[in-house]
Amino acid sequence: MYYVCKNSKILQEKLQVGDRVRIISDRKVKFLIDQEYSLMFGFDYGMFKYCGKEFVITRKEKANFHYNDGTRAIKFYLDGIEEYMFSVEMFENAPALLKNE
Repeated sequence: MYYVCKNSKILQEKLQVGDRVRIISDRKVKFLIDQEYSLMFGFDYGMFKYCGKEFVITRKEKANFHYNDGTRAIKFYLDGIEEYMFSVEMFENAPALLKNE
């Protein structure tokens, strides 16, 4: 099951190219994995080195992936991280509450 923050749709629309975001902590990623949640687009082992650090959104585009409720996911690309794409749930400015709770 995908981890989805309560206002995922709003954040997907609100976050724009040029906005500064902070990647969630490695502790939170491990907690989600322990709870058997997946993050949209996955969270590769190599991504842990970016946890807790700030980056600027350089590109935003619709993905061909959908959340469990059918909402289309948005891919975010960050300055200095060319090899990965991110979802809003990977950013600290997303609330910690799960939609599923």
